[in-house]
Amino acid sequence: MPTLDPFSILMFTVTSSLLLCGMMVLMWAYRRDPSFVYWAMANGVYAAGWGLFALRFPWDINWLTLPLANILLLASPLLALEGLLQFLHQGTRRPPSAYLASAALLSVYGALLWWVQHDEYAPKIIASLTYGTISLLIAVQLARLEQQRLLLVRLVIGANLVIAGALFFRGGYAWANLGQHTPQTLQTVFNVLLLVTVTATMLQYLVFPLMAFMRSEEKLLRLALQDPLTEVANRRAFMEDGQAELMRSLRHGQPLAVLMLDIDHFKRINDEHGHPAGDLVLRQVARACRDALRPFDLVGRLGGEEFAVLLPQTTLADALIVAERLRAAIAALDPRLDNGKVIHATVSIGGTIRQPQQDRLDQVLAFADAALYAAKTAGRDRVVCH
Repeated sequence: MPTLDPFSILMFTVTSSLLLCGMMVLMWAYRRDPSFVYWAMANGVYAAGWGLFALRFPWDINWLTLPLANILLLASPLLALEGLLQFLHQGTRRPPSAYLASAALLSVYGALLWWVQHDEYAPKIIASLTYGTISLLIAVQLARLEQQRLLLVRLVIGANLVIAGALFFRGGYAWANLGQHTPQTLQTVFNVLLLVTVTATMLQYLVFPLMAFMRSEEKLLRLALQDPLTEVANRRAFMEDGQAELMRSLRHGQPLAVLMLDIDHFKRINDEHGHPAGDLVLRQVARACRDALRPFDLVGRLGGEEFAVLLPQTTLADALIVAERLRAAIAALDPRLDNGKVIHATVSIGGTIRQPQQDRLDQVLAFADAALYAAKTAGRDRVVCH
């Protein structure tokens, strides 16, 4: 029956960790994200720790291959956690006391292992229970984050729970056999648990660059579907999502209303106060729309100073109420420039509802645009619905 060779496991782990360390360094050079510095260090010290352990096979230098190796292995998940927290919170740093506490923990841990280095089982028990507890605390810490619902964060939580479980089992198994000579079956159990631990750790560390890749994809998607200035849907996204909502209203025979908003005298605002003032007005108008609408309503910036709002399950009478509420909320805004000057902005709004023969959003928008033109012709800062 083939047996697990711990030296081969360690050499594979060291090689894989060094490759991951190099990959993290290259990604840091490309992205300049400090998270990759911590992840590179986590893989580097992980490789160094297991490399020192591997030295026990040709040279068993206890003070080097036991306490120092375990300190490096325990430092690895702490560095990985710091990198992950930096990544999720975009550069938020922990207070100095957190780093001092980590350093104190590693120092006490190393001193304790050095003290029991000549015992056969005590180092295994201490190392397993300490590393397992740290992995469990990391899982608990990540589970408390708002981002814990992200699939890849859940994978990291799961990996740490697997590591904690394997190490607690290893520590308990060693405790149960305290004072006995290590039989072959016991050594096989330890090798299996070693394999489980390093596999879960390596998979966890592979997740980190995947998280960075997915974040880049999300940013690209937002750029494709969201107006970067106002953070509402851009024209493309509004037309696509609005068309889908219109078809849904057709299938279920439900009313659907559309509003067109145009900021009055917007060119004058830009000419008199500059484009930063115009951008400020655009952002506040978009925010006022989001605050005044239901979660399933759709708001988008169609271009320039023109916005559109789609209201599912809304009659023309209800759309008029919503439009008046929006107009009043925007008129009450007081965008304030850096020099303290307040800009007063108003909007004209045109509204309509989908007619039975209309099956395209652009047809409904054309009716709303005609109502908007009527509102501006009638003097601006008013609502016209038809």
